[in-house]
Amino acid sequence: MSKIICTTADEVAGHRVNTTLGVVVGEHYVGKGSPEEAVEYERAMKTMANEAELLGADAVVGVRLTPVVSDKIAGIFAYGTAVKLARPRRTL
Repeated sequence: MSKIICTTADEVAGHRVNTTLGVVVGEHYVGKGSPEEAVEYERAMKTMANEAELLGADAVVGVRLTPVVSDKIAGIFAYGTAVKLARPRRTL
């Protein structure tokens, strides 16, 4: 399971963004009325976090979720910005 921090905020509290790696997305669609419809959010977020992890990110900031609905499918499109966080300074 991914340990990527995902937040709708533009920053991660207590951390400084060191490098912006780019936009990452995750999406999941199911047939409308499917029992899996309730877990599409979780799967879209997991896909997005996995994509960020492949880029070497520590977090995804500015996460947004967009529902996608038609007469036959339902889904979620998740996106955000993958970032590398600065390492905390050590004090002696």
